[in-house]
Amino acid sequence: MSAPPVAPESWECANCLRRNRARTTCWNCAAPYVTATGSHASTEASPLSSGLTGLADDAGASSSSAPESEPHVRGMRLWAEGHHEAALTLLTEAADMGSAQAMKDAGDVAGEMGRRDEARSWYERSATAGLPDAYVALARAALDSGDEVAAQRWAKLGADAGQTFCMVLYGKQLAAGPRAGSQSLQQARDYLERAAGLGDVSAAGPLAEVNSRLGDDARARRYIRMLQDSGNQEEIERLHRLGYL
Repeated sequence: MSAPPVAPESWECANCLRRNRARTTCWNCAAPYVTATGSHASTEASPLSSGLTGLADDAGASSSSAPESEPHVRGMRLWAEGHHEAALTLLTEAADMGSAQAMKDAGDVAGEMGRRDEARSWYERSATAGLPDAYVALARAALDSGDEVAAQRWAKLGADAGQTFCMVLYGKQLAAGPRAGSQSLQQARDYLERAAGLGDVSAAGPLAEVNSRLGDDARARRYIRMLQDSGNQEEIERLHRLGYL
């Protein structure tokens, strides 16, 4: 008999104080940020108060909403408590009511249970139902499986649907490699600047690199300043190694 799933770390919404599965949009009230509780408690400031208003986490700006039905609410609670099988049953019920967010959440639960094909099926249903965040999950699943072609296809679809993580990923994919031509670099810049314009500073480093490769040094310097202001030391060091800083 396999060991039961380990309960995920606990996060508490700063707005309604409900327990959450992860530090993201609250499932109960849709507040954009939650803080750690219990053994994982943290005094880390909210991104909304750090001077970088509206910036997304590593998944880009979330379009998630609060659960739309009682099964969805109950399923999210059970997931937060580590009861994956029961949570998936309730989330499936909510998804069958037409909730795109419940479909995405069901995919996340299935993925944690190691049921990757089922998770991918849920993500595809969620994306078809109109949830841009589902494209993030699909792109990541494709990358995890080594399918770069599928990852790029999902990233483009997500970017065109307005998901900033996908805009950054697709922009980086277009610019990948030293042989990317001017047209690809310009397309990459367009997607990356859309993400930056929506407040996603993870686009700053790639934009500094792309603009340098396009010979637009003034534009590159603007994004270098944005990157430095963001404090992303890993990306700053990467650009140093590549000679862009």
